[in-house]
Amino acid sequence: MPISKKDRVSLPLLLDSSPYNKNQTHLLSQTRREQKKADEAGIRTPKKPNGNPVKPETSKLKCCECFQMIDEKNTKVLEVHAETHAPKRDKQYCFPTAFKAA
Repeated sequence: MPISKKDRVSLPLLLDSSPYNKNQTHLLSQTRREQKKADEAGIRTPKKPNGNPVKPETSKLKCCECFQMIDEKNTKVLEVHAETHAPKRDKQYCFPTAFKAA
């Protein structure tokens, strides 16, 4: 439901009337300064527009047979995937970088 003009209160009036809001704006400016320092140092974590941190992408391997992308950390899944092809392939054929021939 939209707010009518008579219900609106201007921001400067709110900031001047209450000491709580002055403290709140001080905290906001302090966090902005900290964020700026972190940006300059290159240590600030990237965030989504809603404020949640962005998860780093996991490294994936592409199967040489079917070109499916599979997480490379779980080797058991890679082995099971290699066995699922119609002519059974060994794991070195599907993922040569993960399983190097001995």
